[in-house]
Amino acid sequence: TNIGTITDSYIFPLTFSIPSLDFSDYKYSYDFLRLQPGIFIRDLGSTGQYDGITIRGLDGRSIAFQYDGIPLIETQTGLFRPIFFPSEHIEKIEFISGPRAFLYDLNSTGATINFITKYRHSPKPLSRIRYSESIYNYSFVDGIFSQNILRNLNFLMGVHHLTWDGRYNNSNYDAWNARIKLRYDLNENVNFFSSMLYNKMILGLNGGIDTLTFQPIEAKPHNLKSYEKDIRYDWQLGVNIQPFGDTLSTTRFIAFHGTQLREYRDDGFFIKHDHDSRWTGIILSNDFHSSFFKGYLSASAQQRNVMSSPSTDRRMKTLLSLSGKIETPIFDNVVWSIYGRLEDYLSLTKFSFGSDAQCSFLQGFNFFIGFSRSHRFPTIQELFWRDSTVTSDQTTFEPEQHTLWEFGIYYTNNKPISVTSEFAIKSKITFSNRAIHQPITILSGSDIVYPFPTI
Repeated sequence: TNIGTITDSYIFPLTFSIPSLDFSDYKYSYDFLRLQPGIFIRDLGSTGQYDGITIRGLDGRSIAFQYDGIPLIETQTGLFRPIFFPSEHIEKIEFISGPRAFLYDLNSTGATINFITKYRHSPKPLSRIRYSESIYNYSFVDGIFSQNILRNLNFLMGVHHLTWDGRYNNSNYDAWNARIKLRYDLNENVNFFSSMLYNKMILGLNGGIDTLTFQPIEAKPHNLKSYEKDIRYDWQLGVNIQPFGDTLSTTRFIAFHGTQLREYRDDGFFIKHDHDSRWTGIILSNDFHSSFFKGYLSASAQQRNVMSSPSTDRRMKTLLSLSGKIETPIFDNVVWSIYGRLEDYLSLTKFSFGSDAQCSFLQGFNFFIGFSRSHRFPTIQELFWRDSTVTSDQTTFEPEQHTLWEFGIYYTNNKPISVTSEFAIKSKITFSNRAIHQPITILSGSDIVYPFPTI
């Protein structure tokens, strides 16, 4: 049983596998996403930096990252660095965009990206090592070991090290990742699982270089003494149950906890800023189906905290959410879906909803149309920068309201619509229109002074 998935849909495919990319030139998790239409990643040319990602025009504040259905978004900024997630730990990636993206996590109005991690049933020891190197002393090494400790208990561990001296002074990057995953299959219908991810990295922050020359030897960085160190943990413990012995009807309970400590240092100006974020929660979800429909229900409770920060002080916020989805074939060639998500966060309660449909009208050709109205809550960072850096139509900083219409045509391998259908999209054309009411925008310009540059 694949215990990491969050989607189970009649509608066009939402999952792509990683094994087909094993022999491609990938370095980070971002490289898998670059291949998907609608995703634009602005590479800053320096390993470890926050590479800007946009999906259909929305930036990282509207994109949710998960692994095995567990939130990865950091509390203070509302962002996640995919470079923290080891590429060799990914089996598949679920990419959900369009009208139904908001359904699966907080502030996922733009897209939800779920990394499904590898699982090995290994009666005999299994290991794998991947190594590559390049200019400026770039090196990448990752090792995986898997072994069944007992007949139904699998142990998997991995270690990942990425280092780069940088093209320019004070742009060096050094990162370690360690991971452990346990899975115990009590029987065919009950699976227990647990995992831990550990990340530690140090990154030189030179603030850019003198644009008169880009030659590494002659270039003059703005700052030779500033850097950041990040330490991050992600834990989860859960159980997956198939009460009726059907792999398409599952109940899942997961408890999770994450921490991220970012230490900014500037030895030239004697600056020491520590930003400590933590998030803890539980998720109860149920996928159910019959010969006439598929359904999904999920309830979640999270405590999202900024434990300490010179920028925002200590902040503790509770998030409660309830989401659901129904999909049903209403004719032989038409599937209709309706879904919604109720959220209580920042002392505000918002309901998001949407619907979509698809119709097979020629051999392999399908028409789809969808609509949604969803919300994006302001991040802790945005709430405390609104006096000088962040603007909104509302002085109270109400959540953004996104209204999205989408329609288009895609061509598949023409498998029939059924509960177990799997489609392979060959080509797709999409037309969409998104309106954002009460947008929260970050100002730009040479006259803007960010009050908390070390965040």
